[in-house]
Amino acid sequence: IGFIVFLATYFSNYLHTFIQSYPAWLTAILGWLFWFIFWTAGFLITTLSFTILTNVIGSPFYGLLAEKTQLQLYPISLPATTFSFWKILPHTLAREALKLIYFAPWLLLCLVLFIFPPTFPLAPLVWWLVLVWISAIQYIDYTADNQQVSLKEMIKHLKKSPFITLGFGTAVIFAMTIPGANLIVPPAAVVGGTLLWHSLASKK
Repeated sequence: IGFIVFLATYFSNYLHTFIQSYPAWLTAILGWLFWFIFWTAGFLITTLSFTILTNVIGSPFYGLLAEKTQLQLYPISLPATTFSFWKILPHTLAREALKLIYFAPWLLLCLVLFIFPPTFPLAPLVWWLVLVWISAIQYIDYTADNQQVSLKEMIKHLKKSPFITLGFGTAVIFAMTIPGANLIVPPAAVVGGTLLWHSLASKK
């Protein structure tokens, strides 16, 4: 919240400087449009922050959930050896760190687009694409990790089916915006990601 308030103060001053040379009627339209984009982007940023935080905390449990889902639906798809919760915890947190490193340049790109008014109208679209891509990777990765597929290989495979992957991410993000439902969306997305990964993996 503090970060959004800080950006709003900065954005207000910057926007005033940017549009003050335009006619009054155009200034009003641009001011309304840019503020609408800003608060929409702020909502998306909040959603992403909540998602990343909860996933880092819940990642060991989500990994076990993905494993149980695989055992129920695809019992021969897992390696023969499984591990206890405390043994997989360091590996799971390390995997989350790798994903955050992968996400960081994309998030930085969105931030740069938001800073400069000429690129500001493009920022929400780029942000949305980045957000759904990140969400898809996040929830599909638990199953891929259980199958000992590296993050790099998993992302490479997802790029072969971009529309399906982005569609899954979009569904997750839309569900996340529903109050109350966002509490059950993460585990449901893990199960959905398991099904999707096996569907895509069968196309290799």
